[in-house]
Amino acid sequence: FFQMMRRPPRSTQSRSSAASDVYKRQLHISNLVPEACNEQLLKVLFSAYGRVESVKILNVENTRSMCLVKLLTMEESFNVMAYLHDTELGGRKMQISFTRSKI
Repeated sequence: FFQMMRRPPRSTQSRSSAASDVYKRQLHISNLVPEACNEQLLKVLFSAYGRVESVKILNVENTRSMCLVKLLTMEESFNVMAYLHDTELGGRKMQISFTRSKI
């Protein structure tokens, strides 16, 4: 009888790599001192190493804060990590990593 034509599998590689590219532009910065930083200060700091799309501070406790920073390209995100990871801000070393949270 009829032979079913099989569709080729959908390519998810371009979609998943595009999604991962978006997530690689987003950085999680932890170990911040709440009194020593605000969104404007962080935007100026990170702008020296890449074009900042957004900054969002998340207060975890009274003594610790973290923030999410989104840059325009992956290269700029890698640049920020290379220059600012483990650098001191307000007496503490910032810890920078990629995040999967949306800003």
